[in-house]
Amino acid sequence: YSLFSAHFEGCPRCGGMWLFKDELRKLKNKALDGRLHWLNDEIDNLEKTTARSSERACPKSHGKLVSVTFGKSSVAIDWCPVCHGIWLDRAEFNSILEYLNTEAANATRKDVEKEIIEDLKKLWTGGPEGRAAELSDIASAVMTLANFTLFEHPPLVRFLSNIAAAGRSIGMD
Repeated sequence: YSLFSAHFEGCPRCGGMWLFKDELRKLKNKALDGRLHWLNDEIDNLEKTTARSSERACPKSHGKLVSVTFGKSSVAIDWCPVCHGIWLDRAEFNSILEYLNTEAANATRKDVEKEIIEDLKKLWTGGPEGRAAELSDIASAVMTLANFTLFEHPPLVRFLSNIAAAGRSIGMD
């Protein structure tokens, strides 16, 4: 299978897909024009989630998978505690994206500020994604924070629009 230029294993019969460690993060980061890049808590905390036994076996022969709930969603995914691969049934990736999109839409300014601080710590100490990806997380969160600022201050938006229009009127493009 291929999604967002990433190739992964899947089952042509059931439409499920096997994602190696961090492939879910990479796919999520490319979805919705990268707007979800800064949302990593659910993926980072899979190991800490309450697990239930699953009937599904790890495709890489590491024994039985465990079923974990993705964040606070109702999406149950099968995860390998040995290789950290993830099995997603046919519609689960879209359900995860819907959940994360809702989380982003409901995030508060404080949530975003907290995420920026956490990502800055990971940038300094080294996180699961590497420094370049952590910088992308920070950039995405800063853009989200900028959107909060613009929506909270309509006069600022008008002021910036007027400056842009004035610049264009004198040939500044």
